[in-house]
Amino acid sequence: MSDIDDISSYQILGIRFFNGDVDEALASMFRQGGFLVAPSGTCFARLREDETYRNAVVRADLAIADSGLMIVLWRLLRREKVHRISGFKYLDIWLES
Repeated sequence: MSDIDDISSYQILGIRFFNGDVDEALASMFRQGGFLVAPSGTCFARLREDETYRNAVVRADLAIADSGLMIVLWRLLRREKVHRISGFKYLDIWLES
């Protein structure tokens, strides 16, 4: 596991989501390496049904919040802001690096 404890994050559904912008996520991955996940809305149902998938997502070195609905619900229910990072945007910027 990486130094995710040293960065801002929120635990949602057992997953520790990175809470920063895309540049910070990239910097963390370039510095630490590891396995990054960007679960979207349809992936959350699979968390309950697929133990192998759940273990991979929960144990990832960095999880970025790609689900707009999850972000809105978290803000409404918990009144806390989690930054959404589009998985596509992350990949696009990573490929430019």
